[in-house]
Amino acid sequence: MLAICGGPHYLGAVLGRWLWLMTTALVLLAARPASAQHEGQDAASDAPASDAPASDDSAMVERFEQAQQLYREGRFAEAVDVLRELIAVKPEPVLYYNLARAYDGDGKLAEAIDAYRRFLELSPEVEDRGAIEKRIETLQGQLDERERAARESNKPAPPPPADKSTPVVPWILTAVGAATLIVGAVLGGMSLSAGAAADDATVHADAAEAQTNAEDFALGANINFVAGGALAAAGAIWLIVDATASPSEQVGARMSLRF
Repeated sequence: MLAICGGPHYLGAVLGRWLWLMTTALVLLAARPASAQHEGQDAASDAPASDAPASDDSAMVERFEQAQQLYREGRFAEAVDVLRELIAVKPEPVLYYNLARAYDGDGKLAEAIDAYRRFLELSPEVEDRGAIEKRIETLQGQLDERERAARESNKPAPPPPADKSTPVVPWILTAVGAATLIVGAVLGGMSLSAGAAADDATVHADAAEAQTNAEDFALGANINFVAGGALAAAGAIWLIVDATASPSEQVGARMSLRF
């Protein structure tokens, strides 16, 4: 039909134009995906900084696995350090849970409680919430007991028991006082005897000598009575104070009884 309408030259022109249009369409279709890909890269560059790139995510996974290995080896403090680094970059709930487990294993009860509670805040719908809350309750009880024991250990030691033994000095004072009183009584008796002899003497010189002796004996008796009475009274009071008073009162009483 084309050959009838225009001949061979016309058919060649139509085919050439048709090939040009097809080539142009193919070029445009090939260029469109490249343009769309470039636009997607521009949009990704405007994403928030908290969306870490793929290389950073793989590094975090590696550090996460390192923390798990440290925990399995019982190196809880080192696991805590790694997990805290990860949380500073991306505070995921699972990191807080593992942090709580590491603190728990390391005996850091208060820190473990805080990490467990933070995990529950970030994961309110977690299935084993009841078990975690029970663990928090257990750790809180252990922490309270530990703090109570620490307070008890910081209390001052009770004073040593008071010495209940009776001192020797008051007994000596009492004995010396009693002996002195006995001496005074003897001298008093001798004074009476000398006075009676003075009364019965017929010679003046003998009477005078007997009277002098009676007076000397009487003076000695009075001195012994006073001294013996004082010593005996001091010893008796000391013994009574030691038997009834507290240790501090005993010290004060002993000081007051010293001459």
